[in-house]
Amino acid sequence: MKTLWSKILMISFAGTALLLGGCGNMSKPGKIIAPASTFSPGGIPGDLSAASSDEYVCPATPNVLADYDFEFNGSGTYTVCQSQNLENIEIHGKTAQSNTICVFPIQYVNEQNIYWKPELATGRPLSSCITVNSTAGVYATFPGITFNAVFIVENTDRWQMEQCLITGTYATCPHYSYGKFR
Repeated sequence: MKTLWSKILMISFAGTALLLGGCGNMSKPGKIIAPASTFSPGGIPGDLSAASSDEYVCPATPNVLADYDFEFNGSGTYTVCQSQNLENIEIHGKTAQSNTICVFPIQYVNEQNIYWKPELATGRPLSSCITVNSTAGVYATFPGITFNAVFIVENTDRWQMEQCLITGTYATCPHYSYGKFR
């Protein structure tokens, strides 16, 4: 067990040094060392249908998935559409319990190296909460941030997701959806 923690600590320091050495606005990255399949789903009420527009390109199938659909209705499954402006994304999906989702931008390297982005003022994981009120999709913008994946949770689970990302304590993570879109 001690060797595992030593490896995790050594990888964390190496990753932090690499990121501080020239990856832009990532001064305090966090790290998750677990595949997304070890987490539970997230979601809220509403059904947003994905369709590509002039500014956004949407994949044919959802790319942000819940590990388990606890409502058995496809909730927690999202399609994140890319923009030519890498700071913007469009989100479509089916939600189950709330009308507000919180989106956490993530830099995915591989299943063992997933870095959250810091809110520079607080050092906590950066997120944007958005009210779902349309079937046309909702938008999130993260100026100056490079990211290629997201976690999506309900607004009521935002604090718990922040704690999960900060501590890396996966057993205490809330229901969430996760996926890489670039």
